[in-house]
Amino acid sequence: MGIDALPPEALGGLVAGLVSLAWAGAWRLARWPRLAAAAAGVGLLAGLAAVLGVINASPRQLVERLPVLAVLGLAAGFLAAGGRVRQVAGILLGLLGGAWWMAGAPLHPDSLWRAAPVALGLLVGMGLALRAGAAAPPVTIAWLALAGGLAAAGARGPYLACALAGLGAMAGTTVAGLGMAARVPLAVTLAGIAVV
Repeated sequence: MGIDALPPEALGGLVAGLVSLAWAGAWRLARWPRLAAAAAGVGLLAGLAAVLGVINASPRQLVERLPVLAVLGLAAGFLAAGGRVRQVAGILLGLLGGAWWMAGAPLHPDSLWRAAPVALGLLVGMGLALRAGAAAPPVTIAWLALAGGLAAAGARGPYLACALAGLGAMAGTTVAGLGMAARVPLAVTLAGIAVV
């Protein structure tokens, strides 16, 4: 009985939970609480990588944009974990960058204009998720609701596994809390998975 005995949907959640707990525990022992507070964001990234693999080419499907979205959110979260100016800059980078990326990363003015309604909807969704995510219980409930909704709908593809990765990533918050370095990637990726 090994890892192959797990349902494929559970692998991302298991990896995310283990990485999240290990990250939080290691940095708490090292007395670096700011790095420990990023545990859920790092776990989420590890869980998505376990589900989708490493995507080393331009994403062809919307779901393939999720790992880079988590990386962008994690970088923005680390920036936002600083002072007030850095917090505003990090949140703006995470929300605007995440909405732009998931709207297809348009570069030309005409494609920017066409993608604007989708990007605006994503921006609002990511902002609402970030605002609601000031404490771990609402974020955990949001990930649980997303996973439950996907399971109830019988969604095909890696969507349920991605949602379970987000749920598993919340394990690190039991050790390190929910810092800004985790709130931003969790919020933008939650909205990203919901849209995908």
